[in-house]
Amino acid sequence: MDKRQRQLVDVAKAVDMGRGEHLCQEIIQDNLWGQITLDAHAARILQTAPMRRLRSITQLGFVDRIWSEATHTRYVHSRGSYHVARQVMTQLHGPGRSLKKWALSQKQIHTFLLAALLHDVGHYPFSHSLDGLRSLLPAHEQVSRMLIEQSELATILERDCHVSPARIADLIDPPLHPHLLEEDTLLRQLLSGACDVDKLDYVARDALACRYACGSVNTSALLRALYLYWPATQATPQLALAFQASEALRTWIQVRHRLYLHVYWHATNRAAAAMLMRAVQDALETELLPVSSLHCMDDTELLTRLSSWKMPESTQRLMQHLQANHLYQSIEEISYQAGSLFDRFLSLAQDARQRQWVECQLARTLARLLHTEIAEHEIIFDVLPPKQWELDGRIASQPSLPDTCVSWSQALELSSEELTYSARQHCPVRVLASPRLMSLWKDQAYASIIPFLEQWLPDERECASST
Repeated sequence: MDKRQRQLVDVAKAVDMGRGEHLCQEIIQDNLWGQITLDAHAARILQTAPMRRLRSITQLGFVDRIWSEATHTRYVHSRGSYHVARQVMTQLHGPGRSLKKWALSQKQIHTFLLAALLHDVGHYPFSHSLDGLRSLLPAHEQVSRMLIEQSELATILERDCHVSPARIADLIDPPLHPHLLEEDTLLRQLLSGACDVDKLDYVARDALACRYACGSVNTSALLRALYLYWPATQATPQLALAFQASEALRTWIQVRHRLYLHVYWHATNRAAAAMLMRAVQDALETELLPVSSLHCMDDTELLTRLSSWKMPESTQRLMQHLQANHLYQSIEEISYQAGSLFDRFLSLAQDARQRQWVECQLARTLARLLHTEIAEHEIIFDVLPPKQWELDGRIASQPSLPDTCVSWSQALELSSEELTYSARQHCPVRVLASPRLMSLWKDQAYASIIPFLEQWLPDERECASST
């Protein structure tokens, strides 16, 4: 058996049997991928409390209020990402995929597969619905690190899986001053890159659940096209796609972009998320909801906790509206055409306390204008942070030149600026009001509340420094 054949045998062992030990496998049915094979290590990890919690955390927040079948969970997505990771490892080491003098070991592959399975273990309830509280909460990747290194997961990874929890955590939550091994540079690309296992699963899965262009997403073509190439100036390989996958890639990028515009950023989902964020923020500030408790809760547990009589009145009222589906409605929209005013609003997306302060100022002003009592929580802002579009992946420039790669942007003649501009067009900032306040506002003749807002928003210099 030559060196190349031994490498392929090692890969098969790592992908199919953990570290090459003879382990039982579990085969489950998945509505996206069909049959998924779990080795005993993956199956054991899925039985832990941190991973079981993901069974009750929706992948898409409140999107099921628009698309009733979009009820899949972070657990299902994590399992799907593990399956994609297995396919990627098999593809990159398959026949005709020469790795020259560089190849991943069994242990490296096994570590990567478990990182793919655990990459979302630290997500908060309702997934990305609490992203606007990033200035108050640790990033979910940091929570993942804590769970991997300190919970029962650490014991199982070390004792049963024979892998380092810290190594897996470093792949998911890279240190501020990383000293990655050469092979970890590639594994990071596969776990969090332009075409990573996370995106390859969620784009297809979310499109299927929402019946949104699901037939046009050809993930299999992208997987078959993956290969490694060596830039002349680098010692480690880079991930690339074969030229033949150009159209499949273009469609995949377009579908992902449209999922953001029309599904993830749907007005109903955004309004519900804004209400939840304000309810959580008010509870956090009174210390009735410890930050450390959030990573232990699922969706139902969070709603139950926030609805308790012990919570601030604002939190209770928001929960009553949210659970009755009496969502706040827009009394003002500020589009990208507002120029610097729009950008000043965007700065509030990542500053929860400043956003809340401006909301309270506006509520007090409207109370004086309407000559009625208005609670501070009856006005909230729906504002999304700018989205970065990853088009820096690599693709072969010609079918016959796999070692000559260009960026996706260059090959597809598509720029991230175009996608960003399109997103700005579809994502106005909304000033949302409670159902009671909305009925009062409709009877008034006020044309706009923008003149009141301008005095409280950060000025352009503050916005520039924050970016």
